[in-house]
Amino acid sequence: MPEKREGGQVKDEMWLVLTESVRAEGGGLVHRSCGTKILGKIVNRPVWDGPGCSGGGDVKSFTVPYCPNCETEPNSNGTPIIP
Repeated sequence: MPEKREGGQVKDEMWLVLTESVRAEGGGLVHRSCGTKILGKIVNRPVWDGPGCSGGGDVKSFTVPYCPNCETEPNSNGTPIIP
């Protein structure tokens, strides 16, 4: 079995897995290559808007789509946002 690619990849400002998916009968999306239903993982990213690597404690949350068959599950602790 081939190794899974990293989940949550973006290409041309779109989630890569969504560009490779089609609508499922009954709702949702399935990954075209394997037929697995696309899942979403909430990823929290701290906002570093202070001096150095600091911030006021703000966190932005995003739902990151991924294919559990072809991709690794995204880490719930995302990279910081630096405005």
